[in-house]
Amino acid sequence: MTETTTTEWIAIAAILRPQGRRGEVLAELLTDLDEMFEDGREVRLAKTETAAANGAVRTLESHFFPTGRNVGRVVVKLSGCESINDAELLAGQQLFVPTEELPELEEGTWLVRDLVGCQLFDQGKAVGEIVDVQFAVGSDGRSRLDDAPALLEIQPPRRKAKSQKPTRNWCRW
Repeated sequence: MTETTTTEWIAIAAILRPQGRRGEVLAELLTDLDEMFEDGREVRLAKTETAAANGAVRTLESHFFPTGRNVGRVVVKLSGCESINDAELLAGQQLFVPTEELPELEEGTWLVRDLVGCQLFDQGKAVGEIVDVQFAVGSDGRSRLDDAPALLEIQPPRRKAKSQKPTRNWCRW
């Protein structure tokens, strides 16, 4: 990877905890692009996207997608992480790759990060700004239901205040 000051980074996983005895870590998937975990890929370790440019460079030595209670996650072995103690120090970090390493997306598909901040319109009328995208998950709370549509969290446009009543933009009943 060549480092430039204009490189944009995208998180592909968030490290949760050690998994195994040889430095493997269990991570929450932040992408549905399995090819981003190919063995030999260089990644950056950092807590935030802005810190990724200066993050520690590691190589993905191996990975697998577990079944059972950890379905929907990934177990990775990173270079330089050889013990449980090493793995414990990585908890809370994220794995970042440069955005230019992302594969071409199919027509009509977008990255969530590209949708956040966009204005949503319904028949030409502004509905609001997309502030988050949520995906339906199975009863295990982790495995994504691929056939279910995404849920968009919308911040309605500001209106002239008629009263001082507080409003809720997002609620569940």
